[in-house]
Amino acid sequence: VTYYAVFSDTSVWDGTYPSVTNGYTFMGKGTQTSPYLIQSAQDLAALSALSSGIDYGSGIYYKLTINLDMSKKAFNPISWRGSYTGTQWKYFQGEFDGNNKSVKLVADITAIDNGTGYGLFQGLSNATVKNSTIATGSSIKAINRVGVIAYIGLYTMFAKRRFVSNTIVGSI
Repeated sequence: VTYYAVFSDTSVWDGTYPSVTNGYTFMGKGTQTSPYLIQSAQDLAALSALSSGIDYGSGIYYKLTINLDMSKKAFNPISWRGSYTGTQWKYFQGEFDGNNKSVKLVADITAIDNGTGYGLFQGLSNATVKNSTIATGSSIKAINRVGVIAYIGLYTMFAKRRFVSNTIVGSI
């Protein structure tokens, strides 16, 4: 009898967000030497939920450890301020190391949020995003202001980012 182990280098999101009412446990310590590890699509969904509607992540480090497919349904960007209501922008303020892994996003926000401000992050301020790839097959449609990695980046460093064979519709 021969047994085979099948390993996937991509974690596929099921389209749901974990409850973060009492926080969420990531592997790691959130420090520069021991960053919080994003080891699954559910972990990225948790980061989105934790940062929704607030300035989040100052002094906190995250590192992606696996390719992610977030294309099952529209993914709420990290630091998403919610549906457009004229509220102030909210920002991710930490460090995100994509670790040369990729994230596949599919979103059509032409009918929501005034069709504005979409990317993996909605807003970044005093943040670092590095070694990040938006995966082949990603498709983002908006009325205007599509950012891919981030819609808005204030005082933010972007290093080694890639966009591979993607469809982006909207003004940038």
